[in-house]
This record gives sequence, structure tokens and C-alpha cells, in this order.
Amino acid sequence: MLRDYKYAQLLAPRRSVTSMAVLLAKTDILLMPSVFAEPFGMLSVEAQHSGCRVIASSLGGLPETNCGLLTLVEERNPQALITAIGEAIALGLSTTKERRSAVREFTLAESVDSLLQFIP
Repeated sequence: MLRDYKYAQLLAPRRSVTSMAVLLAKTDILLMPSVFAEPFGMLSVEAQHSGCRVIASSLGGLPETNCGLLTLVEERNPQALITAIGEAIALGLSTTKERRSAVREFTLAESVDSLLQFIP
């Protein structure tokens, strides 16, 4: 069905970290319309670190992935998704300041420090 949809562009799978990073760096908006609770959503973090705005369903661990470029929408609500896309387009490309701020969130050191707080 997507192959015949004129507004969709299907891309080949990315099989390396580098090729995925290049794709995210060239992407303005990443949609993550999940209908099942994802435990965390590392793709959301990686996309925001690349300067990509992310629109994601507000469920599971996705709300925890906010690096400053995340918009959450009600799951299974196409109108909310369309509205968020319009808002992201209106905001335009992420600024240098937004990108610098995003990469300071969810660093490896921060993740380890947070984890160690819970280990006796």
C-alpha cells in the first residue's frame, strides 16, 4: 500500500550506526506513532541528538525521551498527529541552540549515574 502512496518515500533499511546517523541528520521530523508502550525509545533520543524534531505517541517510555525537540501526541489519534506535524513545520528546522541543548540530554554518563542511584 505504501509503495503506491504518492506522498510516501520508502527508504532502504539502515544497517550501520553511521548510515542511520547520516539519515537522521538529514531528516527534519521523525514520526513515532506507536500504539504499543515502548520501554524507552532510543530512536527518539538519537533523532533529537541529530537535531531532528520528533513527534511521538505519549505512552510507554517515550515521554521520558524529551531532549527538547519532542512533541507528544495522544496515541491512536490521527488528528493529533496531523496537528503536531503542522506545528513542527511551523517551528522550522531546529536551531543551533536547540541542537546543543538536545545533545546534553541522555548522555551515557548521565544514564549510568541515574542507574547507580537505584543500586544499593
